[in-house]
Amino acid sequence: MSASRTIKATRHGRRTRGVTVDEAFVLIRAYARRSNQRLGDVAQAVVADPTVLPGLFA
Repeated sequence: MSASRTIKATRHGRRTRGVTVDEAFVLIRAYARRSNQRLGDVAQAVVADPTVLPGLFA
């Protein structure tokens, strides 16, 4: 899904990949804290390849 489609979907309250933008932020922030990593680094990893973060949904 393109970035513009994601933003439009978010405005309409739709979920992308099963979570809202707010829920995704909470998940990414919690993962960064648990793994003692910078939030920006974790966010970049999610965009590049979310499969490299095994405990993201834990």
